[in-house]
Amino acid sequence: MKKKLIIACFALYCITASATNAYFYDFESPATSPLKITNSGWLYPESLNIIDNPVQDGINASGKCFTFEAQNGIEWWGGPVLSLKSMATTETTRYLYVQILAEDDFSSNFQIGLFNDNTDGTYADLGINLVPVSSATFTTKWKEFCFKIDPGVTFSAIRLQPWIWGVFYIDNIRLSDQAPIIPKLTPFAIDFEKEAQSAGWSIYSKEGQVYRTTTNEDPFTQSTVINASDSCLRVWITNGMWLDYGGAKYSNIYGVTTEKARYLHARYFFLSNEDHPDQYNLPLRVFTEANDTPFESTSNVRKEWHDVTIDLGLGTLIKFLNFNINDYWVTMGLDDIQLDGNPNEREILPTATHNPIISSLTFIPLNNSVLIKGINRITSISVYSLTGSLLKSMVINTSTSISLPKGFYIIRAIDSNGIIANKILIK
Repeated sequence: MKKKLIIACFALYCITASATNAYFYDFESPATSPLKITNSGWLYPESLNIIDNPVQDGINASGKCFTFEAQNGIEWWGGPVLSLKSMATTETTRYLYVQILAEDDFSSNFQIGLFNDNTDGTYADLGINLVPVSSATFTTKWKEFCFKIDPGVTFSAIRLQPWIWGVFYIDNIRLSDQAPIIPKLTPFAIDFEKEAQSAGWSIYSKEGQVYRTTTNEDPFTQSTVINASDSCLRVWITNGMWLDYGGAKYSNIYGVTTEKARYLHARYFFLSNEDHPDQYNLPLRVFTEANDTPFESTSNVRKEWHDVTIDLGLGTLIKFLNFNINDYWVTMGLDDIQLDGNPNEREILPTATHNPIISSLTFIPLNNSVLIKGINRITSISVYSLTGSLLKSMVINTSTSISLPKGFYIIRAIDSNGIIANKILIK
């Protein structure tokens, strides 16, 4: 059966040649399931079950998985607790990988709390809550998330803490020495002149709107500083002060900044609908991770278009770009967003959304082989077993068939556009 391409997050975490797993839980049998599963609150107790995998495709073709349903407004102490083998992390073996599938597409603060089992059947909270290395955007397809743990931590249980209502499916939990592969960002520009450049944008809020519109729409016509573009992004934010409560979020970006991609240029407009007299001068704020300190531009007056540059620093991990204004009930305009290496002015770049996925590849399992189609440039191919052993590697520049015996494999492809991986079954 033809396998669909998986999204970028798993591609960034695909298994390397030296990867070894300290443990691996896949829920296929009692021997490969967690030692114990309990409910620590804010869950529907009857929803905790090991069931048939509802989506046997992409990176997870296994037969069984674990599921639970979180109630709305789950507290930090709520969620299922899974007892695992007691382990002490080291400088290398400290990466916890979990595959997660959701009943709906959404973004959320998803944490994993670390615990130790007590002899009386209770748990000792270590006070350590992990967030994914990548952004916590869940979809109706399996994604693998990496949670990085400090070295020297001993734990024997984890608590899954989604801060939103939803039905979740969990599988293939592993503690590994496999460090996540994080790509280096490349320059990009978005001017919203084409409808396609609206892709990847959403309102990061409980309320609000974000959509592409024209610059001659109110309230943008009130600006005496003219934005000569035809189109821009219009954002209505209920309360810009809280990251989880408002902002225009761009999700089609993930990686670390470089010398050639560290300066974020943007044109912005804002108008407080409540006309606060003490909020005439406000900066454009940009969050790159949940609950993190935002980057800010210079402060500028409202009711005007302003072209600003924000230094995101060198080596900064960008999980997304979330723009907002620190005021109440704001109408905000965004336009001409660009990431490049010039601190003073915009470089000349083609306007295109950034996307690190190799979007043209497909993996097709055949009898004792896998056909890799869509290769049109020099590409590095690596084939791994599920335990992380490198089985084959090659460099090709055209579609290729690779002979493999029956079993599960992970195939990784790297070219100048990015990285992609797929878990396949040869029958």
